[in-house]
Amino acid sequence: MSTKRWTKEEEDFLELNFEKLSNKDLAEKFNVSEIAIQRKLARLSCHRQKQKKWTKEDEIFLKKNYMKYSDKELSDRFSVSEVAIKRKLHRLKLSRAQKRKEKAETFKVKAAPIVKIKNETTRIVKSNVEVYNIGKKNYELNQKIFHQIWKDEGVVKNLFQTREGNSAMLVDFKRMGEKVLIFGIND
Repeated sequence: MSTKRWTKEEEDFLELNFEKLSNKDLAEKFNVSEIAIQRKLARLSCHRQKQKKWTKEDEIFLKKNYMKYSDKELSDRFSVSEVAIKRKLHRLKLSRAQKRKEKAETFKVKAAPIVKIKNETTRIVKSNVEVYNIGKKNYELNQKIFHQIWKDEGVVKNLFQTREGNSAMLVDFKRMGEKVLIFGIND
C-alpha cells in the first residue's frame, strides 16, 4: 500500500475547498480513500464543524435559566444546535426532569397526624408550615398576630390561597422565624 505524498498546492486546495466539497468528492479528485482525506484534513486542522467555546458566563447563564428557556431558545441565543445545548446541560449535570420533580416535591403537602388543642385542630405539615383550623378570619398585610400555642408574636408578610383553596399567610415570628399558617380549612 502506497502512501500519498501531498504537494503544497494540493494542501492549499484542500484548505480552500474542504467546506465546499465532501470527503468523497475530494477523495475522487486526489484518487485516495475518504479516510485519507479525513486524516489529511485533521492534520491540516481543517474542521467543518466549529465547536463552541463555552465561557464561564455562558455556563452561569445556563445554570440560572435552563428551566426558563427551551433548548431551541437557548440554541438561538448561543448560535449552536439544540443537540449542543442538550450535551452542555448534561455535562453540567442539569436535568429539567429532575428539577421539575424537586419542584413538585416542595409543594406536596403530606397528610400529618391531627392534634386536638383547645378546640382547635392543628396538623403539622412541614417545619415551616402549620395547618391551623380556626375558621374563617380576615387578616391583613403587616398585621401583628399572637400565636397562642407557641406564645410568639409575628407580623403577616404575605396572604395567599393554597391549591386546595384554603387561605394561607406567611408570618414572620420573633422567635420561630418565618412560618406559613393555613387557616379556613376546606375539608
